[in-house]
Amino acid sequence: MVKERLDRVLSNPEWLSLFPSGRVQNLPMVASDHSPLLVDTAPLFSKGCHPFRFYEAWFNDISSFDIINAAWKGSGNGFCNRSLLAKMQCTRGELQKWKKEVFGECDVKLKLLETQLMAIQSSDVDDHAFDEERRIRRKFEEVIQSEANGDLDLGKEKKCTTV
Repeated sequence: MVKERLDRVLSNPEWLSLFPSGRVQNLPMVASDHSPLLVDTAPLFSKGCHPFRFYEAWFNDISSFDIINAAWKGSGNGFCNRSLLAKMQCTRGELQKWKKEVFGECDVKLKLLETQLMAIQSSDVDDHAFDEERRIRRKFEEVIQSEANGDLDLGKEKKCTTV
């Protein structure tokens, strides 16, 4: 079996002058036999705030309503009773804490699986590597599906598949 990388990025001096901090990242092959490339023209180097996302699957757990109600009402915190923005910030903070307790650290598991997948895909091709890559891809999909679906019937422990 011959292993080649056909995915390439080409730039010229004008492009480099327009995007001096641009970078290219090889992403792992997860759902196909193609290795996607990410061309980032304005990379963020700080690991600061990530946008807050509310997942519909959270409605599958009745405790999410309690968290939202308590945070919205302020639960005795004067700051949360001040304005709409303050209430939204309190609700966001409480939901983020709740997400970690209920769903676990899916992002950490996905990053670990992605690293394992990249290592396997850059190693020599043999039957063991092929089987291992298939196993990691399955786990990757399970974790993504677990997070998307909520899988709240697994109990209040970590909701992602263990790595």
